[in-house]
Amino acid sequence: MRASFLLFAAWSLLLAATLSSCDSAPGADALDQRPPVLSAFSYTPQSIVLEQIPRDLDNDVEEVAFVLQSPLPGADPVATGLLGPQGQGAYGTQVNVEIPTATVGAYTLLVYASDRSGLISNQVRGSVTFFATGSAPVIESVEAPATVTIPAAGETERFSVVATVTDPDGLGNLLRVFVTNPGGTEFTMCDDGGQVACGGFVSSGDETADDGRYTVTFEIDDTTPNATFEFRVQAVDRAGLSSNVVTVAITFEP
Repeated sequence: MRASFLLFAAWSLLLAATLSSCDSAPGADALDQRPPVLSAFSYTPQSIVLEQIPRDLDNDVEEVAFVLQSPLPGADPVATGLLGPQGQGAYGTQVNVEIPTATVGAYTLLVYASDRSGLISNQVRGSVTFFATGSAPVIESVEAPATVTIPAAGETERFSVVATVTDPDGLGNLLRVFVTNPGGTEFTMCDDGGQVACGGFVSSGDETADDGRYTVTFEIDDTTPNATFEFRVQAVDRAGLSSNVVTVAITFEP
C-alpha cells in the first residue's frame, strides 16, 4: 500500500543581493573564484528550521538544488530537483512525493547551490518526519529446538531461532526483529532468504525472503554450559512501537 504526501517547499533560499564594492585586499581570492554560500532555508512540513542568511559573494548563482533522502540505509533518494527563482534572490518549489505507507521516519532534506563557474556551495539540511498511526507489530510464534547437543571438542553445532512476525501497517514497517540471549546481547533476526553476513553471522539461515519469518542461526562449541537458557524475541517498527515479547527455553546438553 502506498500513500501520497505533498511536500510544500516554501524553501526560501534568500541569496544576498548586496556585494562588497571595495577593492580586494592583497592576497584575497578574486570574486569569480569564490563559491556560493548557503547558510539557511525553510520548508514545510518540517521538524527543523534553519535560520541563517545565505550569501553568494560574486552573485553568479547558476542553480539551487534539493535532495530528499529516505530514512532507509542505502536507499535511493525519494526526490531530487531544482528550486526555481522566485524573485529578489529567493528560490523555491513545490514537490509531490510518493512514500510507501510503512516507510515512516525522518527524511533528510539537503539543499545546495552552484554557480556559473561550477563551484558548489555548502549544504544546508533539515528533517521531514512522517509518522505512522497504526498498531505495534506482533510476534505470532517462535520456533526453536527444545534441546541442542553440545558438540565434542574441536567441533561446532548450529541451531536456529525463527520468529513469525506481522505488522498492521505491513512488513515494510518493521524496523528490526531481534532475539536477546541470556547474557543480554541482542542479535538481529533476518527475513533475507539466507543472505551472507546478515545479523553479523555467516548466514541468517532464513529460507525465504520477505515472507514474515525472521531467522537467526547460532553456532556453539564444546565450551557451552550444560544448562537451560531463555531467549527473548521482540520486534520494533519504524514508528518506535514494540511488539510483545516471546520467550523460548533451550536446553544445552551433552
